[in-house]
This record gives sequence, structure tokens and C-alpha cells, in this order.
Amino acid sequence: TSSANVLMEAGVPSAVVAAIRNHPSKLHWAGFRVLAYMPPESANVIAEAGGVKVMVDIIRRKAKDRLVAKWGCRALGNFAAPPHAEKLCQLGGVAVVLRTMKQHPLEFEVQRKGLNILKALAMSHEDAPTSIVEHGGVDILL
Repeated sequence: TSSANVLMEAGVPSAVVAAIRNHPSKLHWAGFRVLAYMPPESANVIAEAGGVKVMVDIIRRKAKDRLVAKWGCRALGNFAAPPHAEKLCQLGGVAVVLRTMKQHPLEFEVQRKGLNILKALAMSHEDAPTSIVEHGGVDILL
């Protein structure tokens, strides 16, 4: 779409990743929100800018924060299918998503997006189902 092209040409995806990475504040969730709404065409640019690693690392550290959990899971959902599923698994995405779901059992968006991420990873990466079980996914999901 034309809006996706404008965003890409302006460098917005990379700038958002850099802002999240370099800004140690309570506003990480706002950056995740921006990434969650980026057009699908921006996924490769976000991944190449280190966005998946940045998101996983921050969610790992700040999963207790409801907004980080909610918007982090929404943004990570854009990377749970090929070609990014393998990278998300390698970075510990399964464990991070499960831990976030466990910490926010009553947060509908965290549960819904977390389940969608796990389902997409399980369908697209051969190690994901084993990782889900190894990280307590059966108990968390039941």
C-alpha cells in the first residue's frame, strides 16, 4: 500500500526499533504499539534492525508491566510465522510469551495474542512444540 511505502521510505520502522532500544523508560509499550500496527511489509525491516531481539529482551525484563505485556505480545505476533519464526524461537520467544501469559492470566489481549503466537510458532518451526512443553506451556495453557 502507499502508506506502507511512505513509512518505509521515511525509515519509521528502524527509527521505532532504535527508540525502543535506546530509551530506558516506562514507554516501551508505546513503541511496541507502533510496531504492532506497522504494515506487514515492514516486518523484514523491523527484524533486520534487531526489532525481534529488542522486543523479546524488553518483554523478558518487564513482563510484569501490563502494557508491555499487552503491546509486546501484539507486536511479537507479527513475527511468529515464517520467515521470522525461527529467529523468534532462537531468541527465547516461546519462554517469554509463556511467562507473560502466566503473569497476566486475566488480561484477555495477552492471552489471545500469546496463544496465537504459540500456535503460529508450533505450526511453522519444528522445535516450537517441544519448547512449549519444556517451558511449562501445558500447565499455563490449561
